[in-house]
Amino acid sequence: MVLDVYVEGCEERFSCANSGFAKFKCEIFRGWNEDLGKLYEENFRYLWQDFDTSIAKNFDFNDLIKLHYEREKGVLGQKIKKILDEFDKPYNEGMKLFYGLGDNVVSPKECKIILDSFERVNAEKFDKSDQDMNEWLVESYNTWKIMLKYAVDNNVNLICG
Repeated sequence: MVLDVYVEGCEERFSCANSGFAKFKCEIFRGWNEDLGKLYEENFRYLWQDFDTSIAKNFDFNDLIKLHYEREKGVLGQKIKKILDEFDKPYNEGMKLFYGLGDNVVSPKECKIILDSFERVNAEKFDKSDQDMNEWLVESYNTWKIMLKYAVDNNVNLICG
């Protein structure tokens, strides 16, 4: 399944498989808080590794969100929640929104909150084990910042679906 994220009127657009979005989220979290990135990877790595044999290939985006909520109840999920609740206040609010992002509409106000958190992400901390993947991650991160800023500046919604 494919996730498309866009802002009406913005030239930039983010589109990838749900497995790619899971990896992207992992690296955003790693760039914001290394422990959060490690926990997220430990909890959800199967979503992007060996994708051809992964159960994730049969999931749509809402199924992945449900899985996140189910896994939140586990030990790793509780550790993730603790970091999201306690690290880098008030910028953690944007990461909480990003963590729970689903097949929905994100208001300009929520885009501003996410953008403020994204500004604190250090892309130098992204996984560099695969150069092509790293380039895609950095490019995607920059695309998201452009889309979020456009949504805020033009008072329009970000659409995820």
